[in-house]
Amino acid sequence: MIVSVIQQGEGLMNEDALIINDQARVYGVIDGVTSLSGRMFAGVTPGKRAADAVKAAFEQAESDASLNDITETANQAIQTDMTAMELEINHPKDRFQCCHAAVKLLSDHIEWTSSADCVLYAIGDEVIQAVPRYGKKEESDRMAEWMKKYPNMKDRPKEMIEAMDQAKKMANQPFGYSVMNGDLLFNEAYNHGTLSYECLTHILLTTDGFYDIKGVGLEQFVREGIRDLDQFLRNMMLYEIEDKDKRLYPRYKVHDDKAALLITL
Repeated sequence: MIVSVIQQGEGLMNEDALIINDQARVYGVIDGVTSLSGRMFAGVTPGKRAADAVKAAFEQAESDASLNDITETANQAIQTDMTAMELEINHPKDRFQCCHAAVKLLSDHIEWTSSADCVLYAIGDEVIQAVPRYGKKEESDRMAEWMKKYPNMKDRPKEMIEAMDQAKKMANQPFGYSVMNGDLLFNEAYNHGTLSYECLTHILLTTDGFYDIKGVGLEQFVREGIRDLDQFLRNMMLYEIEDKDKRLYPRYKVHDDKAALLITL
């Protein structure tokens, strides 16, 4: 059984997306990277353009294609869209970008791919965060430092934007991070692997709009998601409103876009 939820955050448009391809048994989530430039292309943000291109590629994939091949084709779809928009690329930050987590359910095992900070949880007797290898708290800790330096921050200060742009130079580089941005370097950078069905009962895929804001721990947090995904979303929104000052969990936005997909095996 497949259930999913999606919710727009504070942005101009929802840059998250769901992947549902029942024919190929491919499922996932996508998180478009918000551009700091404020540019729009045919009335659409770069992050949403990337997410839409990747969603279409995954959902049009044939059942005999491997998930790795589908993932690389989806990344190339971003380059195709950037070319159509006549985008001039002088820096990795100029590219349309998104991250993802996806699975393909085969008869005897599960293929998975991911990039950046979209999350794949493998759930059975225990909960395992398969990817990413780091937690969202690291990002929150960095944000806490910025909030301490700029206590009345409403817009990102120039120093913060410059630091973020500098970090994007490491996109798909060794010792950097993987992100779908149309660059062929992505093909060597994204995460991929397989899972056995043995001892698994669920797979939960989420964008980074879902996180353990209450600090209850991985096990309880994820099991709340598999118990009732709709309530999981409602609780996430409620907890963020309760922490609208962002003191409990430092972050830039009160509400980020959110997408989650739960597979019951």
